[in-house]
Amino acid sequence: MTAPAAEEIRAELKGAREQLQAARLLFEKHLVSQAVSAAYYGIFHAARAALWTRGKTTRTHRGLSMLFHEEFIKTHVLEPEYRIILDRSRDQREKADYDLIHYDKDAEEVQSYLQDAERFVKKINELIRESK
Repeated sequence: MTAPAAEEIRAELKGAREQLQAARLLFEKHLVSQAVSAAYYGIFHAARAALWTRGKTTRTHRGLSMLFHEEFIKTHVLEPEYRIILDRSRDQREKADYDLIHYDKDAEEVQSYLQDAERFVKKINELIRESK
Protein backbone atom coordinates (compact mmCIF):
# COMPACT_ATOMS: atom_id res chain seq x y z
CA MET A 1 0.00 0.00 0.00
CA THR A 2 1.46 3.36 -0.98
CA ALA A 3 1.62 6.26 1.42
CA PRO A 4 -1.13 8.25 -0.36
CA ALA A 5 -3.45 5.23 -0.19
CA ALA A 6 -2.80 4.88 3.55
CA GLU A 7 -3.56 8.58 3.97
CA GLU A 8 -6.76 8.21 1.96
CA ILE A 9 -7.85 5.21 4.02
CA ARG A 10 -7.35 7.11 7.28
CA ALA A 11 -9.23 10.13 5.93
CA GLU A 12 -12.13 8.02 4.67
CA LEU A 13 -12.43 6.13 7.97
CA LYS A 14 -12.40 9.42 9.87
CA GLY A 15 -15.11 10.71 7.55
CA ALA A 16 -17.15 7.56 8.17
CA ARG A 17 -16.90 7.98 11.96
CA GLU A 18 -17.85 11.66 11.76
CA GLN A 19 -20.84 10.99 9.52
CA LEU A 20 -22.14 8.31 11.89
CA GLN A 21 -21.76 10.70 14.80
CA ALA A 22 -23.63 13.37 12.83
CA ALA A 23 -26.37 10.86 11.94
CA ARG A 24 -26.93 10.03 15.61
CA LEU A 25 -27.06 13.69 16.61
CA LEU A 26 -29.47 14.51 13.79
CA PHE A 27 -31.67 11.57 14.73
CA GLU A 28 -31.77 12.74 18.35
CA LYS A 29 -32.99 16.13 17.09
CA HIS A 30 -35.70 14.41 14.99
CA LEU A 31 -34.06 15.50 11.73
CA VAL A 32 -34.89 12.22 10.05
CA SER A 33 -34.00 12.78 6.41
CA GLN A 34 -30.72 14.45 7.38
CA ALA A 35 -29.89 11.53 9.69
CA VAL A 36 -30.53 9.04 6.88
CA SER A 37 -28.31 11.04 4.55
CA ALA A 38 -25.47 11.25 7.08
CA ALA A 39 -25.75 7.52 7.80
CA TYR A 40 -25.36 6.79 4.09
CA TYR A 41 -22.28 8.98 3.88
CA GLY A 42 -20.79 7.07 6.80
CA ILE A 43 -21.23 3.89 4.78
CA PHE A 44 -19.99 5.60 1.62
CA HIS A 45 -16.73 6.72 3.24
CA ALA A 46 -16.16 3.29 4.80
CA ALA A 47 -16.68 1.60 1.42
CA ARG A 48 -14.24 4.05 -0.19
CA ALA A 49 -11.68 3.21 2.52
CA ALA A 50 -12.12 -0.50 1.80
CA LEU A 51 -11.61 0.08 -1.91
CA TRP A 52 -8.48 2.10 -1.23
CA THR A 53 -7.00 -1.00 0.43
CA ARG A 54 -7.19 -2.54 -3.04
CA GLY A 55 -5.83 0.56 -4.75
CA LYS A 56 -9.25 1.27 -6.28
CA THR A 57 -11.51 4.28 -6.36
CA THR A 58 -14.53 5.43 -8.34
CA ARG A 59 -16.26 8.67 -9.23
CA THR A 60 -19.93 7.80 -8.74
CA HIS A 61 -22.11 6.39 -6.00
CA ARG A 62 -23.41 3.59 -8.22
CA GLY A 63 -19.88 2.89 -9.42
CA LEU A 64 -18.81 2.58 -5.80
CA SER A 65 -21.49 -0.04 -5.21
CA MET A 66 -20.53 -2.02 -8.31
CA LEU A 67 -16.81 -1.93 -7.52
CA PHE A 68 -17.47 -2.80 -3.86
CA HIS A 69 -19.46 -5.81 -5.05
CA GLU A 70 -16.69 -6.93 -7.41
CA GLU A 71 -13.92 -6.56 -4.84
CA PHE A 72 -15.57 -7.75 -1.65
CA ILE A 73 -18.84 -9.61 -2.24
CA LYS A 74 -18.10 -11.64 -5.35
CA THR A 75 -14.78 -12.69 -3.82
CA HIS A 76 -16.53 -13.75 -0.58
CA VAL A 77 -14.44 -11.38 1.52
CA LEU A 78 -17.70 -9.94 2.88
CA GLU A 79 -21.20 -11.32 3.10
CA PRO A 80 -23.82 -10.12 0.55
CA GLU A 81 -25.68 -8.26 3.31
CA TYR A 82 -23.03 -5.52 3.14
CA ARG A 83 -23.82 -4.78 -0.49
CA ILE A 84 -27.51 -4.75 0.41
CA ILE A 85 -26.84 -2.25 3.22
CA LEU A 86 -24.78 -0.07 0.86
CA ASP A 87 -27.42 -0.05 -1.87
CA ARG A 88 -30.41 0.36 0.45
CA SER A 89 -28.79 3.24 2.29
CA ARG A 90 -27.91 4.95 -1.01
CA ASP A 91 -31.52 4.59 -2.18
CA GLN A 92 -32.85 5.93 1.12
CA ARG A 93 -30.39 8.84 1.02
CA GLU A 94 -31.56 9.77 -2.49
CA LYS A 95 -35.20 9.70 -1.37
CA ALA A 96 -34.42 11.65 1.81
CA ASP A 97 -32.48 14.28 -0.14
CA TYR A 98 -34.66 14.63 -3.24
CA ASP A 99 -38.20 13.46 -2.47
CA LEU A 100 -39.07 15.57 0.54
CA ILE A 101 -42.79 15.52 -0.13
CA HIS A 102 -43.03 11.73 0.06
CA TYR A 103 -40.16 10.85 2.38
CA ASP A 104 -41.68 9.96 5.72
CA LYS A 105 -39.91 7.35 7.83
CA ASP A 106 -40.76 6.45 11.39
CA ALA A 107 -38.19 6.46 14.18
CA GLU A 108 -37.87 2.66 14.27
CA GLU A 109 -37.10 2.46 10.57
CA VAL A 110 -34.50 5.20 10.77
CA GLN A 111 -33.00 3.59 13.87
CA SER A 112 -32.63 0.41 11.81
CA TYR A 113 -30.80 2.32 9.05
CA LEU A 114 -28.45 3.83 11.62
CA GLN A 115 -27.72 0.43 13.14
CA ASP A 116 -26.98 -0.97 9.69
CA ALA A 117 -24.63 1.93 9.02
CA GLU A 118 -22.80 1.35 12.28
CA ARG A 119 -22.52 -2.37 11.57
CA PHE A 120 -21.18 -1.67 8.06
CA VAL A 121 -18.55 0.79 9.27
CA LYS A 122 -17.50 -1.53 12.09
CA LYS A 123 -17.09 -4.42 9.65
CA ILE A 124 -14.99 -2.33 7.26
CA ASN A 125 -12.77 -1.19 10.14
CA GLU A 126 -12.24 -4.84 11.11
CA LEU A 127 -11.51 -5.79 7.50
CA ILE A 128 -8.92 -3.03 7.15
CA ARG A 129 -7.24 -3.90 10.48
CA GLU A 130 -7.02 -7.55 9.42
CA SER A 131 -5.51 -6.63 6.05
CA LYS A 132 -2.58 -4.76 7.60
